[in-house]
Amino acid sequence: MLPMEIRPASRADIPFVAEMTLLAAFPPGPLPDGAADLPRVRRWTEGWGRPGDAGVVAWDGGERVGAAWCRFQDEAIVRDDQGVAPAEIAIAVVPSRRSRGVGGDLLVALDRAAVERGHQALCLTVSPMNPAVRLYERAGFETVSRDGSKIVMMARLAARAGSGLADERPPGFREGALYVFMALDEETFSSVALARQRCDPAMALLIDPHITLTPPFRDAPDLDAIATIQSIAARWLPITLEVGGASRFDGSDVVYLRVEPVEIVRQLHFDLLATGLFQPDPHAASWAPHMTISVAPGGAEQALDVAASLTTVKTVCRSLALVGPDASGRFVMRSTVSDGARVRLQFARDR
Repeated sequence: MLPMEIRPASRADIPFVAEMTLLAAFPPGPLPDGAADLPRVRRWTEGWGRPGDAGVVAWDGGERVGAAWCRFQDEAIVRDDQGVAPAEIAIAVVPSRRSRGVGGDLLVALDRAAVERGHQALCLTVSPMNPAVRLYERAGFETVSRDGSKIVMMARLAARAGSGLADERPPGFREGALYVFMALDEETFSSVALARQRCDPAMALLIDPHITLTPPFRDAPDLDAIATIQSIAARWLPITLEVGGASRFDGSDVVYLRVEPVEIVRQLHFDLLATGLFQPDPHAASWAPHMTISVAPGGAEQALDVAASLTTVKTVCRSLALVGPDASGRFVMRSTVSDGARVRLQFARDR
């Protein structure tokens, strides 16, 4: 079966999005007659492709299983401090795939798509009895008004479209650089991804929750280098990890979650550095494993509050990932290395 993935919504997806609109607009149970033709339903997909329309669709096993989308509506439910009405969002997941983290992944992907379309904020309405309220809060939405039947929420995004951020990053963040990360299950860290999106949307666009083990490679690794890393992986993996507990690097705006067991992961880190395959690390002596939440200037206090609300995540790392940025600056996996095999070895220089 194919792994779940989230893709940008295309015109071919609009009939499915229209079906999801019915799930989002009505409580469970039989739909009223003519539900699909009601104006409050049609307004979400009619004439799709207008300026500001953005959407994402989750696929699992070759089938669409959920969608999240946003567009400017004729009647604003809220306005920001400048009197601008943000785009309104809707989200739905097919019943058989609920409670599996799909909704959280869709919100993260929709935020990215909205930022790329130039949106600076998003809003929504939800019933106070809907369990999704907590999901929206974790995604950075805040309540701006409430009555007996609905809550109006809004989230502010980073205005990043066309910012050229990738070109402003250090060389290690440009296409061609390659790092070793601990390979992690994305769904396990969906709450962390939402927290990062809230605290530092610019960073969240570039890189998913991760634990970096090395500086960049000096050169694109050959098969001998891969074999060396594979032997180190076989020596140390699997490692049971606990990720949680907010902290901040002294004198900086970098907020992170601590990673245990520190000493075991440190030894893995030092074994990798001892190969000579990587660029020098000026912080090697004080290095400790961590998962970054935010590097946003001036955002440390908010990020600490958000990170402190996250529960500790327990997971098992069974392989190492070779990860590097693409042409846009977005970090993507090039390969994984474990004691069994390596897969999807594809370096930026080969593309």
